[in-house]
Amino acid sequence: MMLATSAIGHASDEFERPPIEYSKSTPSNAISRLQEQLDKGEKTLQRDPRLGYLPALLEALNINRDSQMLVYSKTSLQVRRITPRTPRAIYFNDDLAVGYCQAGDVLEISATDNTLGTVFYSLDQKASSPHLTRQTDNCLVCHSSSRTDSIPGHLARSVFVDATGQPILSAGSQSVDYRTPFDKRWGGWYVTGTHGDQSHHGNMVFTSGEVPSTVTNTKGMNLTDLSSRLDITRYLQPTSDIVALMV
Repeated sequence: MMLATSAIGHASDEFERPPIEYSKSTPSNAISRLQEQLDKGEKTLQRDPRLGYLPALLEALNINRDSQMLVYSKTSLQVRRITPRTPRAIYFNDDLAVGYCQAGDVLEISATDNTLGTVFYSLDQKASSPHLTRQTDNCLVCHSSSRTDSIPGHLARSVFVDATGQPILSAGSQSVDYRTPFDKRWGGWYVTGTHGDQSHHGNMVFTSGEVPSTVTNTKGMNLTDLSSRLDITRYLQPTSDIVALMV
């Protein structure tokens, strides 16, 4: 999920043509409604000195902190902020997802829209007055690709990564949805919680930059404490819970 790294035009895409006209149409979703309330002074977002607008935004959108998932693969807009020591946090509910990076420039937001499908926004973390800005180029580089059936949508990937969080794409990657086998999920993600003998690709880093032909993940299984891998006090929760990841 979230924003990609470069902008391209989308005039030739079907969703940019009538009757949808994705980029030209006015959204109607939880984010557009919140911005209207901010504009009218009906709501405010207080900026936290350490986490920026993240706590206030989650509260305003009714997104539970327990939904936190931590991803350390460099697969989004703010790649320079993301490493295994400083993963990106994602929070979500049924209609929204919010991405947060330590010392990040923006919060990355996606919203389910009744007319337009998935609509993307950013919120400047350093702005004195918060504004939820719609994004119609950067995000669509990845979020309207063949991986999303060429329409704006959500995307989750499982990849092997090196010590910096860079995906080792020569080893392949896996798009993750409800059909993905458990043992192929969560490469590049932290996974906390117990799950018995089942294996997955979470919690792994390949320091050599090479992935062996047979991958074993003994040290990444049934992990309940992330404190040896990152400073978990820099996040709202100490977990990247397997239940949230399954949802």
